[in-house]
Amino acid sequence: MTFIDDTSRRTVSILRKHTGTQDSNSGEFSSSTTTIQAAIECDIQPYTTKRGDIVRDGSGEEISADLVMFTATKISSDFKIRDIVSDGGTEYEIVAKRDWRSHWEILLRERSRS
Repeated sequence: MTFIDDTSRRTVSILRKHTGTQDSNSGEFSSSTTTIQAAIECDIQPYTTKRGDIVRDGSGEEISADLVMFTATKISSDFKIRDIVSDGGTEYEIVAKRDWRSHWEILLRERSRS
């Protein structure tokens, strides 16, 4: 378990946004969102790599991350890369995850607003 001080602590949810469908009659587009896990206590900090420490995904591609999320408690592993961490009005895309047995380190990229 990672200790997170009260000043840095925030509560987030992990969401999965499903591809939507378009109604053939009205042309309206609808999509759905599933909450994978809610009320995760964590700390989100800027992510910096040390010189020569390049993070790669399973296929060997270099990962570009802006932030790292440390969890205060062990969380479910049901989330996937490209799921969304929702922190109030801000959303982050999960680009990598590391399970250190005692806690998760989840690398994030801030989603552009559309």
